[in-house]
Amino acid sequence: LISFFGAVPLFVYYIFSRGDVRKFISNQEIKGLAAAAVFAAMVTTMILMAADGLSPRQALIDGPLLALSAQTTTGFSTLSTPDLSAPAKFILLPFMIIGGNVGSTAGGIKILRLIVILKMIKLLVIRSGLAPNAVVKPRLMGRRLDTVEIETCFLIVFLFILVILLSWLPFIFMGYPLLDSLFEVVSAICTVGLTTGVSSPSLPGFLKSILCLDML
Repeated sequence: LISFFGAVPLFVYYIFSRGDVRKFISNQEIKGLAAAAVFAAMVTTMILMAADGLSPRQALIDGPLLALSAQTTTGFSTLSTPDLSAPAKFILLPFMIIGGNVGSTAGGIKILRLIVILKMIKLLVIRSGLAPNAVVKPRLMGRRLDTVEIETCFLIVFLFILVILLSWLPFIFMGYPLLDSLFEVVSAICTVGLTTGVSSPSLPGFLKSILCLDML
């Protein structure tokens, strides 16, 4: 819960402190974070039971914490991350990349940018069924999104993914496992703190430097 609340925009707590509880609860970013957190917890728990052989009770204890840790980029885990199955490691990647809310302690591309991208995809689908001269403007939290905001959002996400891929390549060329090294790079860029064991004192200095730059 502390991890989740750390991923909430800090300015929203100011709104809450002024007694505007309805505005706090109805905030679209918080709703998006809550939905992502619940989905992450459910999927991770199911994979831990199906692929890692954990009992339902153990999966219900460890799964939500691991999922929320990845989603909020907190770095806590009650399981040995290097010993997780490939499906469990793989499913944590998108949660780490998405991260928490803008203006919070969480890393990642942020829920807000994901919401903007999803809204633009929805808008493109709607426009395909409208007249060519129809005007439909994207809106978020009661205001219209301008072109610069949308372009900046897509640019940041594109650069984020590009840096992940460019950072991953040296690990592949030096013979490190594909999934483990990708997990390590994503964890560094999103400042998560979870590790598959690739980061260690024996890691070549060149690769350590890449992870340091990724964190910065």
